[in-house]
Amino acid sequence: MTRRRLTTEEWVDQTYAGGIEKIRRALTEKLATLPAGSAMRANVARLLDLGDETLLDEIYSRVHANPERAGCPPYRILIELATRTRSIDDPAWEHVASCHPCSKEVRTMTRACQPRPS
Repeated sequence: MTRRRLTTEEWVDQTYAGGIEKIRRALTEKLATLPAGSAMRANVARLLDLGDETLLDEIYSRVHANPERAGCPPYRILIELATRTRSIDDPAWEHVASCHPCSKEVRTMTRACQPRPS
């Protein structure tokens, strides 16, 4: 019998942090193999200098571009995901995980809805 992993916000945060760490480690390893002065080395070094959000955006925009917005849920659903009024187990999250435009919108809305530090 297969056990389904309980998906929580904490698990999502840990998975996100672990993913960023793996990406940075892979980029560092790649950088070590590239010849000095090459365009590819400069590009990898540039990626390593980016903040976590920007790095994720840069990679996501290439891997899950979806410029036609195929299969994107309505905007109100993205708002509900960003404000956490929909469960973390909601199927719309699967789309967000594979669509750069929706991912970016949800992350932007989530930040906008968070209380500002005083």
